Amino acid sequence: MIQKSWFIVLFVSMLLFQFYTIQGIAEEDVLPVDIPEYEVTSVDGYDQVLIPDGRILCIPGNPIVPYFIIYQWYPSNFEIQNVSLLERSGLKTESDLNLEICKLQWGSSSTNDSSSFNTTQEWYPLQKYAWTVDDEGNDTTKLSLLVFPFFYNASSHESRFYTSYQFLVESITSTVTITSLS
Repeated sequence: MIQKSWFIVLFVSMLLFQFYTIQGIAEEDVLPVDIPEYEVTSVDGYDQVLIPDGRILCIPGNPIVPYFIIYQWYPSNFEIQNVSLLERSGLKTESDLNLEICKLQWGSSSTNDSSSFNTTQEWYPLQKYAWTVDDEGNDTTKLSLLVFPFFYNASSHESRFYTSYQFLVESITSTVTITSLS
């Protein structure tokens, strides 16, 4: 009798789970991203690469490179499932750049030694992009898309920069709302 009860509970649970998953509507949104042209300035014998309105990626032991963040807001009933790169284009290459290696500012002299850089890794950064989703609490969801358009090879002093991207944002729109918890 107990086995039969568990079977009925399991069966009903599966039906309810399928009912709620059917309520979501899958959607795809193509998000085009244009990256502003970077600027190079010389600081203390190193080339500093900056993207207007961009950020700097400084991870100790790696070259200091720029990146760019795009924010996209969606209604709170959008559950973002995945972000994938569809296309990147507008390649610009440059040689003879001398980028500084990021150092710990508060460490000992041995941690600030640029010789600790891993030169076996040819192009840096390894990732093309990263993304996160935050519930803004005001009936909106914020997608933060970090794009790494600038890649640097410390052994050859070459760079690759991409100006145009297209991302596919996959989401589910939920039609189920919770009105109260008791």
